[in-house]
Amino acid sequence: MTKVPKSFTLGPYRITVKVLPEDKLNERAGLAVYGLWVPGELTIYLRAPSETHREELLLGTFWHEYFHALYWTLGRTDECNDEVLVDQCGALTMQAMQTAKF
Repeated sequence: MTKVPKSFTLGPYRITVKVLPEDKLNERAGLAVYGLWVPGELTIYLRAPSETHREELLLGTFWHEYFHALYWTLGRTDECNDEVLVDQCGALTMQAMQTAKF
């Protein structure tokens, strides 16, 4: 996958993905972030590319937030809140998807 989806399904949940300008995302998160998983809304928010935020970062951020959503869906709250694990899973999944041969 080389593009960020607009939505996808995890278990019984339909997850929406929204790309927001930096100021709107930071306002929603309450601090400066690249992405945000909001379980109560079943939504992943991502920071829009800009002059200071390269487009390539969007996909990596998506996969990071995807793993927050995945672990939340599985009821694995410890893993859902483990930023290092989530980041590693996201990075390796993105790499696998970008380098897959069919």
